[in-house]
Amino acid sequence: MRNLKRLSIEIQVLQRIYGYQNVTFSKDAEWIFIKNFKLPNGKYNMNSCSVLIIVPENFDDAEVTECYVDKNLKW
Repeated sequence: MRNLKRLSIEIQVLQRIYGYQNVTFSKDAEWIFIKNFKLPNGKYNMNSCSVLIIVPENFDDAEVTECYVDKNLKW
């Protein structure tokens, strides 16, 4: 089961960094969506993109391994 207390704290940090209007998430924190995720300068064809993060069920013991980015993003 996802540690919703920990995820709530992490989501609040993301909202402060990217803006409350740019971070949305499911009620069970199964996924987190970030608009305007900043990318390193000069590495990609975009300055920012949208990111969908799939939060693993055992998030406390496992790292995030699945995320999706804007389909137009290129290295």
